[in-house]
Amino acid sequence: MHLRVILSRGHDVGENLSREAQYAMFDAADTNKSSDISFEVAGGYHGPVPSRYEEEEVGSLKWLLKEAEVTWYEHEPAHQRTREAVKKEDLDGCMQEYMVQQRFSERVSLRRRVEVIHKGGSPEIQESCAALARGCCALPLLTCAAGIRAVAEPIRTCWAEGVQQCSRMAEASPQHWRHCPGASAMALEAKQATLSALLLGVGIGFGLDVLRRHLTRRQAQAKEGGTEGSSAVKESTIRLMSRLALQHGAINLSQGFPNEPPPTAMLHAAAGALLQGGSLEEAKALAERLEPLLSEEVPQRQQRDLLSQYSFPFGLPLLRQSLQKYYARFYPGIQADSEENITVVLGATEGFACSLRTICSPGDRVVFFEPFHELYPSQCKLWHLIPSAVTLTEESGEWRFDSAELEEALSGAKVLLLNTPHNPTGKVFTESELSLIAALCIKHDVLCVTDEIYEHIVFDGAAHVPAAMALQPGMAERTFVVNAVSKTARATGWRVGWVISPAKYTQALRGVHDQLVLQAPTPLQYGAASMLSMDDAYFASHGPEYMAKRDILLPALRSAGFRVAAKPRGAYYIFADFLHVPALQGLSPTEAAMKMTRDIGVACVPGDNFYLGTSRTAPHLGARYLRFAFVRSSDLLLQAAALLKQRL
Repeated sequence: MHLRVILSRGHDVGENLSREAQYAMFDAADTNKSSDISFEVAGGYHGPVPSRYEEEEVGSLKWLLKEAEVTWYEHEPAHQRTREAVKKEDLDGCMQEYMVQQRFSERVSLRRRVEVIHKGGSPEIQESCAALARGCCALPLLTCAAGIRAVAEPIRTCWAEGVQQCSRMAEASPQHWRHCPGASAMALEAKQATLSALLLGVGIGFGLDVLRRHLTRRQAQAKEGGTEGSSAVKESTIRLMSRLALQHGAINLSQGFPNEPPPTAMLHAAAGALLQGGSLEEAKALAERLEPLLSEEVPQRQQRDLLSQYSFPFGLPLLRQSLQKYYARFYPGIQADSEENITVVLGATEGFACSLRTICSPGDRVVFFEPFHELYPSQCKLWHLIPSAVTLTEESGEWRFDSAELEEALSGAKVLLLNTPHNPTGKVFTESELSLIAALCIKHDVLCVTDEIYEHIVFDGAAHVPAAMALQPGMAERTFVVNAVSKTARATGWRVGWVISPAKYTQALRGVHDQLVLQAPTPLQYGAASMLSMDDAYFASHGPEYMAKRDILLPALRSAGFRVAAKPRGAYYIFADFLHVPALQGLSPTEAAMKMTRDIGVACVPGDNFYLGTSRTAPHLGARYLRFAFVRSSDLLLQAAALLKQRL
C-alpha cells in the first residue's frame, strides 16, 4: 500500500481548504501498515512577511524555543543569516526568516496555539516519533485540522486528527496543489514515516532535506557506530605512520618527536616529586639526594626516549593488555578486548567527552540521575546536548528512583549516564535496579555510559554489580564503561583512564580521542598497568578502609544536627541535610557552605550544585543538602569532627 501525504506551506492553495488545512500536518498513525510513504509539497507562500511581530509573539517564540529545547547548530550554510540571528538572540530576525505569517481572522497569540504533546497515539507513532524527533535540529511546528499545534522536538507522539480530511480535500482539488521546487518527494519505511510536523518554521523544502539527512545519518550510525561528525574523525595519519614505522622497523622520520631524552635534572625532579609527594621543596631535596644514584644506574648516554615521547594514541599495548586481564579477573564475560574495545584516555573526564561525542549529535537528549556529578550537565552543554534528570529521593533509609519517571525520561533519549557507586549520595545500585534500567534502555533503544570510578569502594554488605550494565542481558552492544586509576589508586592527578566500548564504536571513539588530547601521559601508563596487576587483597582493602573513615565523619555530622537518612554504602561522600542545623538555618546551600568553610573550618559543597532544579516532584530538593567527602586521612577527619563539635 502506498500512502500519499500532501503538505501545505502557503495560502495560495485554494479557498476550499480550511485555515487549519492550510497549516496541515501529517502523521502515519492510521496508516502504519503502509509499505511506503511519499511526501508532496504544495505551492509556496508568496505573500509579504511582516517586518516585525508584536511583543506578544516574540515572547511566545522565546517560550516556544525553551519548551522545545531547540538546537540550532546544524543549519545549512545557506541559512547562515538566520543562524547568526539566533546566536545574537535577534528573535525578530529569526521570525522574519523562518515563521510563516499567520492569517487567522481572529487575533490569537502563538502561545495559546502551542501545545507540547506528551501522550496519546499508538505505540507505532510513539516509536517513530521518538526515533525521528531526536534528530530534528530546526524549529518545526505541528498543527492539525483541529487547530492544535505542538513542538516536534522533543515530543514523543503527535496529534493525528484531520490527516485523512486534509488528504481527501487535497485530492479533491489537485489543481490547487503543485510540487514545490527544491522539495522532492521521498519514500521511507512506514516505521520511519512519522515526521510528526509540518515544518512551517523552516520551510518545507529545507525541513524535508533535514529529515532526509537525519535518516541517512541515523541509518549509517546504526551500522558503523558513531555520529555523522565522530565517524568522520579518524586517527591522525601522522600517528598512523609512526605505528607502521614501529611495526616494520623503519627509521621514523614521520612524526616530530626526538629520540633523545629530556634533561636529566627534569627526570630526577619528576622521580622525586612522585616519591616524595609533599611540597615542591621536599621533592626537589629528594631529587638532589637521588641524583647520584640515578646517574650511576642510568647514565645519560644509555637513556632512551621511549617513555617521554608520543606513544600509541589509544594506549600502550602493555596497559590495554593489563586492562583486558583485569576485567577478565573481576568481571568475567565482559567484552574487553585490548584491540577491539579498550581505549586509554586522559582520565575519566575525557572518557565521558569522547563517549558522548562519539554517540550523540547536537540536540540529542542525555538522561542521568540527580543528584549528579557536575560533570554530566557541563559536558551536555559542551556538545550541545539536552540534559534530563531523574530524581533520587530518600525513602526508608535508601535513595530510590521512580521507574515511571525513568521510563518517561528514557523515551526519546539517546543515552543514559549511570554512576554506581553513586556520587554524591553513596548509593550502590542493586542487581534488580540495574536489570530494570537495562530493560528500559533496550525498550527505548538508549545507549548507556557507566561511570564506575568508585567500583571497589563499597561497604556495609553492598556489592558493585560486575561492570554495572555491560553484563546485563542485551546490554553488551549498547554500554560504554568509563573508569580510571584516580580513585582506586589514589592518583587523581595522573589522568590515566579508559573507555570500554562496543566494537562498532571503538574506531570512532579513538578518532575523537586522538583529536581532542592525543594520548594519556606515556610514563604514567606504565604505573597504571602495575596497579591493575596488584593482588586481590589490595582492591578488597578499599571497602573496610573507607567505611572506617565514613564512621568517623558521619556520627560527627549527625551530632551537629545534620540529617543523613540514607547512610552511604559506596564511594566516599556524605550528602547531608543541613536544614535543622541551628547555625545554618535560613541559609541557602551556597551561604551554608561558605559559613562552614569560613567560620567552622570544614569545607563542603553546596547541594544545589548537584541538581538541575527541573524536577516536577521536588524542584528545590538541592536546597537542603551539603556534600562532605571522607576521602581524607583519618587524622584530618578526626580534626574535622572536633571542629564540628566545637563550633556548630
